[in-house]
Amino acid sequence: MSIGKKLGDSSTLEPILLLKFAAFTLGWLIAVYEKLVTLGSLVAC
Repeated sequence: MSIGKKLGDSSTLEPILLLKFAAFTLGWLIAVYEKLVTLGSLVAC
């Protein structure tokens, strides 16, 4: 947080929000992929 204060909130806020959004999207895609894989394995059996 101290580094962010020195650089300025506006310059550090956007990258952090983008990282959080990317992490959230990645986690959601992984969850959907896992569900599809489990459904596919159930259908195959």
